[in-house]
Amino acid sequence: MFAIKWAATAGVLALSAVSAQAATVTLDFDTVVTGSRAPGVWYVDRAAPAAFESAEFDGENRLKVTTNPAGATADFYATQGRKYDLAPDTYKLSAQLWIDEEAAGYGGRWAGLWGTGINTAGAVSAYPIIEFASGGFRFWDSNEPGSWTVPVVAVGDAFDQWYTLSITLGGGGSFLYEVFDGAGALFASHAYVAPGTTAIANAIIQSYNHGRSTAYDVYWDKLSYDVPEPGTLALGGLALLAVAGTRRRRSH
Repeated sequence: MFAIKWAATAGVLALSAVSAQAATVTLDFDTVVTGSRAPGVWYVDRAAPAAFESAEFDGENRLKVTTNPAGATADFYATQGRKYDLAPDTYKLSAQLWIDEEAAGYGGRWAGLWGTGINTAGAVSAYPIIEFASGGFRFWDSNEPGSWTVPVVAVGDAFDQWYTLSITLGGGGSFLYEVFDGAGALFASHAYVAPGTTAIANAIIQSYNHGRSTAYDVYWDKLSYDVPEPGTLALGGLALLAVAGTRRRRSH
């Protein structure tokens, strides 16, 4: 009878370990904290945009990023953005990006969601990126010629809507890029492998000042990231102990 109770407990614990696998943290941008690097703060990545702030747009408070046309227009510092450190062991990153008619018709780089992949030693091992450029979406893949997927997946006339950009890290350093349209349908995707990558350390929201003489605004919302539930590994361990206890009782 004791063995039966242990076996039942083990089954429940194992089921709990499987069902409680991820916790999602979402930033809704009602407030945006910028400054020096610290938990919960958006700090400068390469060059600062003119504005990185909460603003009402499409009926809610969103993140508004305004480019600085007085900044560099070429090379490294033409990329204007801010970075946010994520929780340890983050394996998924996503955000909503508004694509309006101006963005769809612009031929250069517009905006991008970047992540920094790290290995078990904490060293940088990948830069997963989804970017809107030249009228469509493209993905960073260091295994591709030129490191960008080509051609872009063009938006065409499907502008003035929110697109969800999603980066998911799987086993062996495998990344899955996905873009969903405003109706939630898959719009574009790409797979990329960066061996040794075990987590996404931070999120970077970028805009670009390549060859533009005037500022433009980009709106983002609902940046979210997924981490393993704190109790998942513990439950898994308890389940294994329960099974071991069952076997010991049966052997006696």
